[in-house]
Amino acid sequence: MAIDKIKDRSKNCQCTYKLIFMDINMPGIDGYQTSKEIQSILQENEMSTNIIMCSAFDSKENLDFAFKSGMKDILPKPIETCRLKQILYKYYF
Repeated sequence: MAIDKIKDRSKNCQCTYKLIFMDINMPGIDGYQTSKEIQSILQENEMSTNIIMCSAFDSKENLDFAFKSGMKDILPKPIETCRLKQILYKYYF
């Protein structure tokens, strides 16, 4: 579903989301594959975004997978307000 929205949006305008929070444990397709597909679609249209892994599964292995799939950072769950603010200031504002 997220991929379909990105495809539609990239076809209809020259804008995209500045920041996407991506869980890695989703039904059907995991966050790693979703991130790769989003990055691929955006690159085809000369667009970009920042994808942030948002998950309780913040092991080194999961972080490595996240970075290899194009995610820029991690926001561990449970979400701490201070860390969320850091992410927003770094990638959104």
